Amino acid sequence: MVPLQHCCKWLVAGICAITSAGGAAANDELVSRQGQSIEIVEGDILTDRLITERAVATPTTTSLWPNGIVPYSIDPQLSMAEVLIIREAIDHWNAVSGVSIKPLREVQAANEPVLDSVEFVTGDVCASWVGRRGGAQSLWVAPNCNAGSIIHEIGHVLGLEHEHTRPDRGNHIDIHWENIDPTKHHNFNVAPASSRMLGAYDFDSIMHYGPTTFSINGQPTISPIDRSVSGIGQRRALSPGDLEGIAELYGSDLSVMAKQFPGDNQSDVEIHVTNEYSQGAHDIVLLVSLHKGSRMQVDPGERWVCRELVVVPSDQEQPSEVLQNESLQYQGLFNQTIISQTQLNQVLSNQELLNQGLLTQAQISQAEVDQTEASQAQVDKEEIIEVISSDAKLSCKLDTLAAGSSAIVRLSNFAATMDETVNAVVNSKTPDIDLTNNTT
Repeated sequence: MVPLQHCCKWLVAGICAITSAGGAAANDELVSRQGQSIEIVEGDILTDRLITERAVATPTTTSLWPNGIVPYSIDPQLSMAEVLIIREAIDHWNAVSGVSIKPLREVQAANEPVLDSVEFVTGDVCASWVGRRGGAQSLWVAPNCNAGSIIHEIGHVLGLEHEHTRPDRGNHIDIHWENIDPTKHHNFNVAPASSRMLGAYDFDSIMHYGPTTFSINGQPTISPIDRSVSGIGQRRALSPGDLEGIAELYGSDLSVMAKQFPGDNQSDVEIHVTNEYSQGAHDIVLLVSLHKGSRMQVDPGERWVCRELVVVPSDQEQPSEVLQNESLQYQGLFNQTIISQTQLNQVLSNQELLNQGLLTQAQISQAEVDQTEASQAQVDKEEIIEVISSDAKLSCKLDTLAAGSSAIVRLSNFAATMDETVNAVVNSKTPDIDLTNNTT
C-alpha cells in the first residue's frame, strides 16, 4: 500500500494519445482503422471526432478503470520481440504502481465481470486512448516502439495526460515557437485554465514532451525556465510524480472492524473490511492474529480465501510493517495468500522460457489460469484451523472490493471466550488515502 501524497498529473477523459519511440509524436493525419476515422491532434492525441481544437472533458470516475485493474490481451499477430517489450512495460507498471494490468483470461477466471479491456495490436505508430472508453479498446504497437513508449501509452490508458500542456506550464517552461514546425503549433496549445491539475509540475514525467519535439531546425522547442533543470521528456521509467498521480487517481480507503459475540461454548467474531471511498480496491489481504493452542472454524464467506500463515518478523519489524511491506506488494506476493517456493520457481522458469522464445505468453497465461482454478477448487468454504505456532496469523485474500462495499470473515473459537482484543490489519495493492483505519 502506498500512502497518497501530492501528485503531478492532469487528466482528460475520452481522448486518445499516440507516440512513437523515444517520445517523438507522429504527424497529424486522418487514420482509418476498422472503419473508424481518427484525427491526430496535439501531436500524439487521437480523437474519433473531426475537430480542429482539442476538447477538454471534465474527468469522472467513469473514465477510470474499476478497482484499479486493467484487463488486457495481446494480438497473436504481434512478433515475439514486440510481446517482450509489452511485457516489460506491463511488468514495470505492475512492479512499482498501485494499479494492476492483468491478462484478460486471468480476470475472467476470477469470476470478475469484464466489460472493458485493452488489446495490444499492431499499428503504424504507438497509440492509445486516454482513460477507459468502454468495451475493448486498442493500444497500437509499432515496430519502432520501445518499452518506454509502451509505459507512456499505458499511462494514457490509465488517464494521464501530457505535462507540457498544463495550464500552469508558463511558470515552468518556455515554448520556442520560432523553432516549431508551423503546421504543428497547435500541438503546443495550453489546456484551459479549468483543467484539473494534481500536484506540482513534473519535468521528469514520462508523460512530458522531449526538448526538440516537432523542431523544424533541430533547436529546442521546449526548455525549462529554471536552467538548473536538466533533461525533460524521458522514456525510461515512471517518475515519482507519475506514481503519485496514479495513486491520486486510483486510491481507495479500506477500514477494518471486529465484532465479537461471546457464547456459552464458543466465541464468534465477525471481521468487517469496508471500502469507504469512491474507487474500488484490489488484491486485498486481511491478517488476523491467532493464538497458540486455539482451534478455530473459519467461514470466509463467498469471496474470501483464507489460510493459516506463519509470519516471523525481524527484530526491527513489527507484524503490521510486515503486512505493509511495499516490496512484497510490488512483486505481486499479495496476489496469493501463500506463495510456495515451487510456485516462485515456476514463475521464474516461465519468464526464462518466454525470454528464450520457447514459450508464448498465451501458453503461460493459460497455465496460470489452470493453476488458479485448480487451487480454488481445493478451498473449502468452511475449514478448521488448529494453531500450533505463536507467530501464526489467519491470512485471507480478496480479489476486489468495490467502492462503498464490505466483505466479512467469520471466526468461531472453540472456547468460552476469546481475548478481549482481536488484532487484525487489512492491506491491498491499491493506494490507500488513510492508513489510520487499517488496523483494529
